[in-house]
Amino acid sequence: MEERKTMGSNDIIEAYKNGRRDFSNLRLIGTDLRNLNLSGTIWKNCELVFVGFSDSNMTDAEFSDSKIEYCGFIRSKLKETKFINCYIYCGLFIDTNFEKTEFPSCEIRAAVLFGSNFGSADFSKSKSFQRFISWSEVDANTFDNLLKEAQNAISFWAPHMNPARLMFIKSRFESTQQQFAGIQQKVYELTKRGMSTEAAYKQITFEVGKFLNTIYSENIESDYTSKREYGPKGEKGSGVRYR
Repeated sequence: MEERKTMGSNDIIEAYKNGRRDFSNLRLIGTDLRNLNLSGTIWKNCELVFVGFSDSNMTDAEFSDSKIEYCGFIRSKLKETKFINCYIYCGLFIDTNFEKTEFPSCEIRAAVLFGSNFGSADFSKSKSFQRFISWSEVDANTFDNLLKEAQNAISFWAPHMNPARLMFIKSRFESTQQQFAGIQQKVYELTKRGMSTEAAYKQITFEVGKFLNTIYSENIESDYTSKREYGPKGEKGSGVRYR
């Protein structure tokens, strides 16, 4: 098996603009690939940890024989995207646009699917699949354990991350613990009065929305600026980031 190499986000963006589509045999730690057109790309034998693909167009992309941990595909377009024989841990597929997305022979743990049309994705051939569709399915112990594992992973991979990206990821996880604790307390108070857990979460929709915004808001400064080339409305671009 070929040795994995590293690439910076700017290098990947420039390579895509110049026609490259095969990004196999890469180790990317904390790489920021949000808000990009990366359609048709190939990611084989990759190790992807804390990589942000949020708001990116991943149409017809293929991930195979890869480890994908703590990666965000929030609001990403995954039309006819394939994940083949991948290990996916704590994948964030929040408000993700699935369309004929396939996950054959994957081992998936702790996939978060809030707000996604996951019915348009085929998980039937994956194994060890644990999915969370709503906050009512995530109990405090499960969430706390996931956060602790994430913090351990952050500490382990910190030397390999861009300092600005590392600070961004750390701040999100630290605020996550505080806000989730507050949400859990409010749910507990409402259920103590006889309300169901699901109804309690619906009643505090504003707090949950604010919590999600805190975790996934994108306040980190881009490495550079450019005109908008690809965005949530589906405009096609050439792999250039926008702000």
